Amino acid sequence: MKLVQVLQPKYIVFTCVLGLSFQSHGKAVYLGMLQSAYQVQAPQRCNVCHSTTSLALNSFGKDFSSLKRELGNERLPEVWKQLADLDSDKDGISNIQELLKSLNPGVPGR
Repeated sequence: MKLVQVLQPKYIVFTCVLGLSFQSHGKAVYLGMLQSAYQVQAPQRCNVCHSTTSLALNSFGKDFSSLKRELGNERLPEVWKQLADLDSDKDGISNIQELLKSLNPGVPGR
């Protein structure tokens, strides 16, 4: 019992670090795809799809996730095309217009 108690915290830390590594890689891949698809640099990086205060998806991230689920990974170019024309944050400016102006398409007015 004592051995399990000693090893358990190390196992938990390893699992968390490993899990975060996989999460970060996935997000970096999508960020690279976004920049390539729209020929833009996304200064917000992770905050293009995620809240600034948590890992929760913002409206742009939710639209991306929904389209990706609907169309499938094999149709990612179509996902990016449809996502460009949407106004995820409902501020009257399309996602692509916001990205071209270095604004965040997931947060109104930014």
